[in-house]
Amino acid sequence: MKRPETSAFLILAAWFAYDSFFFRGFIQDDAYIFARYARHIASGDGFVYNAGEYAEGATSLLWTLFAALAVKAGADVPLFLKTASLAGAVLWLCAFFLVCRQWLARPWQWLPPVALFAFYPAFSMWSQAGLEVCFFGFLLTAGFYLAEAWHREGDRKHLAGLCATAALLILTRPEGLPVAALYGVYLFLYPYPGKKDRVFRVYLPVAALTLAGLLAFRYSYFGDFVPNTYYAKSGGGYPLRRLGLAQLHVFLLTNLNIVFFTLCLPVLFMRRRIRLLVAVVPLWAAYYVNAGGDILPQHRLLLPAVPFMLLGTFYFFERLGDGYSNPRVPQVLRAGTALAALALVSAYRDYRDTRLLSFTGVESALERAHGGTGRYLDSHMKPGDTAILTDAGMTAYYAPGKHLVDWLGLCDKRTARILYTSGYNPWAMFYCTDPAEAERRKTACFQGMAHYFEELAPRYAVLNIILKEGSGELDEMLRFYRHLPDTLNDFVTDRISFDGYFGIFTRENRAGYYRPVSLIPYNPTFWILVAERPVMKKPLEGMKGF
Repeated sequence: MKRPETSAFLILAAWFAYDSFFFRGFIQDDAYIFARYARHIASGDGFVYNAGEYAEGATSLLWTLFAALAVKAGADVPLFLKTASLAGAVLWLCAFFLVCRQWLARPWQWLPPVALFAFYPAFSMWSQAGLEVCFFGFLLTAGFYLAEAWHREGDRKHLAGLCATAALLILTRPEGLPVAALYGVYLFLYPYPGKKDRVFRVYLPVAALTLAGLLAFRYSYFGDFVPNTYYAKSGGGYPLRRLGLAQLHVFLLTNLNIVFFTLCLPVLFMRRRIRLLVAVVPLWAAYYVNAGGDILPQHRLLLPAVPFMLLGTFYFFERLGDGYSNPRVPQVLRAGTALAALALVSAYRDYRDTRLLSFTGVESALERAHGGTGRYLDSHMKPGDTAILTDAGMTAYYAPGKHLVDWLGLCDKRTARILYTSGYNPWAMFYCTDPAEAERRKTACFQGMAHYFEELAPRYAVLNIILKEGSGELDEMLRFYRHLPDTLNDFVTDRISFDGYFGIFTRENRAGYYRPVSLIPYNPTFWILVAERPVMKKPLEGMKGF
């Protein structure tokens, strides 16, 4: 590789790391789920959300263990997770550069796809989120680089690196297993001459032992072979898939994604090894649809497929350019460069789009609303008290040692099974076209939740209040804050998210027994309210504005 190209990439990587700080105020609330689990691991309580309750609510075993090591080292865990997330993003960009250099033969042809990925708004945003997204993407991309390097050179270090990468992928996210299987297919179909047996003698045993160890741990520790999050998220059937299709449609209509998605597909029909890399794009899209998309912003779950979408597009341009008489600047490569420039302009515009600007202050808003709520619970909950909530991250992180039940089921087995068996996914129900079917699912879910609620008898409920923007409801909420009612029935019950927390709080039932005790705004239209089943009157916490 020529030194000017290496220098250019290093400058690009440094610029990406600098530019990603546009989102330095962003962190995903789910990162604090890892932090709560990590605290309990480090303190000796085990891999638990609540002491004594074994539910795998953290989506990545390996990422949680990294966070636990940070706790043991005395580090600030949220800051550590953000730093690790950015480091994973830089490593991902490096791996993608190496893969592009493997497959795009002409000098500087790696630059358009790598630059596009470096300035892809969702990539920059999730590099600051504190989740395992970018680390997983790094492993996925690095594995394909090592598989191709093994095919070309037969160096045992590449095979060893691929085995380690596959093991780490399996331990990082559930989606790592099919990716590891795809690596095995690559090794089987395209081995280094005379070493085809290595896939059976080396790679498959390592992957199989890793998977067997993980499944044995899960079943013996959590009582299930799959994470608890599977049950919390996958109920919904065909409405869930319709939701996934709708979100895939939104993804394709942003950042010229539909152009890159379409142009990469012809590579699948070329008789070249790269088609296995590009196969990640349609396979990942199918997985995304089947999973119902992603409620988190900027299509986080689709991000691992984006580099292969870009690589496939520019590989397609390069193959077309082979037929032109001018080898220096084929017309088709000019067209590809023009497309890359247009996409970069689109990405720059989206950076400044108000939808992304709203994420730059998320961390401070979380700290004010969820952090303040967590500290309220930490100071007021007594031994034996229970609180229910749907925001299972920062609120719970700031109430360590308190018994908190996640009403979305991510970290609570009973809730997850109710959602799964009833087939009621709150977001997917918008796509249930049969009113009778939707009502049947809703009734089954609400009844299950009601029975569970009676058993829990929670002292506190943390409620999300959603206001209509520009409707005057903010003025009503401020009056509600200043003149605290005796029960939840006044004003607030019609505005609790998820149909009054799955039917638990309505004007006709338990809302009359709970009164607000803390009210904090996340933003002008989203408020966090703590309601208490009163034993004695408590003053309302002060509000410090937006």
